[in-house]
Amino acid sequence: MTSTEETKNENLLIVDDKGHILYNPTHLFSEEMKTWEEVVRRYAGLDIRLFYHIVSSPHCYYEQFHGTGRIDSAFRSLSAKERFKRILEQKFITGNPKGYYVNKQRPGRNALGNDDIKSVSFGFASISEVPQHFSRRDSEYGICFFHDFLATAGAQPVVYINDLDDDNRQALLVNAPHLLEVFSAKYDMRWEREWRVFHQMKFSYSDIAFVIVPDASYSEFEYLWEEHEVGVIVASAFTDAVEFLRLYPVNRGFSQFKQRILGLKVVFPFDCLLHCTNSEHDLMLTSCGDAIDCFIKTVIQSHYEERYSSKFKRFLQAIDDPELSGLLSLLDKNLDEPLWSGRNLFNHCILKLYTVQAKRIEQGVVEN
Repeated sequence: MTSTEETKNENLLIVDDKGHILYNPTHLFSEEMKTWEEVVRRYAGLDIRLFYHIVSSPHCYYEQFHGTGRIDSAFRSLSAKERFKRILEQKFITGNPKGYYVNKQRPGRNALGNDDIKSVSFGFASISEVPQHFSRRDSEYGICFFHDFLATAGAQPVVYINDLDDDNRQALLVNAPHLLEVFSAKYDMRWEREWRVFHQMKFSYSDIAFVIVPDASYSEFEYLWEEHEVGVIVASAFTDAVEFLRLYPVNRGFSQFKQRILGLKVVFPFDCLLHCTNSEHDLMLTSCGDAIDCFIKTVIQSHYEERYSSKFKRFLQAIDDPELSGLLSLLDKNLDEPLWSGRNLFNHCILKLYTVQAKRIEQGVVEN
């Protein structure tokens, strides 16, 4: 990218001044990108900020220090993986008491019995921010829900009592005490960009954009795609871009995209690629780190957009209006754009990784 070519910043989701969560359709109705530079420029400036519910481990900071009297004992005994599986099986998330008033219960009462401050939490996070949520929850299990479903479920952003005058504080006390929070010098949680759904939340598989699981746990959740068409993205997409790239073509979690994304005209021995040494990892980040990041964005956008935009496509197909026919044509063309862009980005980066590791591969290095 030359110095005269500026990256154009774009958000996949927009929260307007009234608090409505909107999908940004700009790229769906834009002209086709025809050059490598256009693809990299678009994805380098794309902020894919989505709504994630990261399932906590019982060993996380929150539960170790604040879990007593706030989390049902039966649920508290489960690991993050067991909780994740139960949530998916039951299609239900139980809200926990939280917020400014969680520690202000009358003597003889605990927060778990106060339904008015129970809620289900979501972080409105970019790709680079998700690892912070992993760390805080001591877990790499998560669910990304579609924004329109959360809006229908009543999701609203947390409001910090520090920023409120007396009138607004009283209004929230009457209408939504579960949204009230406080930040302090000891812990300023505003980085979480937390949204909450009151009390509890039922959902269906069609409300899920994709789930996140640790790399080593993918095979156990492969059924989600095969049986319910719920995408599965491994955690390295957020924590280790080079490792995600290496595993992408051989990870069955992305078999539904393999033929369309890879598109290579030669037989490539993907399974010969090795865990990167520190020097190989650094070289990959230096030589094509930006392109790998762009590739990961295409993967996440594809999971989110293909299913979400299909609803709008059905609407256009049902309407007899000549003015909308051109939009349908552009939509048909651009819905596949992340897949095609991702293919080109992947091919560039994976061949670079093979080149970086060629000497070790030729030496027949075998990994356990």
